[in-house]
Amino acid sequence: MKEGQVDKRKIFIFVSDASQAELYAEHVSRELYNEIVIGVKGIAKQRNFIRSYFPVGQYVVSLDDDVTRLKRLVDGKLQRIINVDDFFTQAFKTLEQTGLYIWGIFSTNSTMHMKGQKEEISTALKFLVGYCHGYIARRDKRLDLHIASTGKEDYEQTIRYWKQDGGVVRFNHVCANDAAAPRNGGLGKDRLKMNADAAAYLKKTFPDNVIEWMRPDGRPEIRIRENRPHG
Repeated sequence: MKEGQVDKRKIFIFVSDASQAELYAEHVSRELYNEIVIGVKGIAKQRNFIRSYFPVGQYVVSLDDDVTRLKRLVDGKLQRIINVDDFFTQAFKTLEQTGLYIWGIFSTNSTMHMKGQKEEISTALKFLVGYCHGYIARRDKRLDLHIASTGKEDYEQTIRYWKQDGGVVRFNHVCANDAAAPRNGGLGKDRLKMNADAAAYLKKTFPDNVIEWMRPDGRPEIRIRENRPHG
């Protein structure tokens, strides 16, 4: 984030336990962050914890530690975003202008798929990847993620915000580095079961907005669609 011109006072590192806190404190320079915060175990619970940690109205960017760069589609080619802090500032201005509460980026670095998007910035129900997104903090239990969605908790988060606010902001010409892209390999039985359980939970909870499908490697997947229930 130092490279991206983000002030260290804005950077909080959230970990699940004391051993992780010690690890980060040992390997990450104190000049690069404000504070290490011990949260809770489990990605869904941790995302709920982080949202509640900050005061209402706080602008929060959630960034996984394997995201090393952001890129923007310019004239058909991906260019690195040098001033990341400026992009975050503009993203929150877009939330202010639209009256919405969460923004995200495109889920792959495929220029072909990015070019195929009708809008550079959309507010319809489009998937917001969990490894890089931002939101305005508020206390609302309707936004809480369930542990049953673990592995696909970012799908649940996208749908819950869309249902609550009537839209989500996605920057369709911005993506992250390859390392943060969805991983297809190395899935054990536990991971496959987790994906299957999460897909089933989301389909049951949001039947009007979730479509299930299966990857060639046997991994259960879902797509989301903007389909509101009748009545």
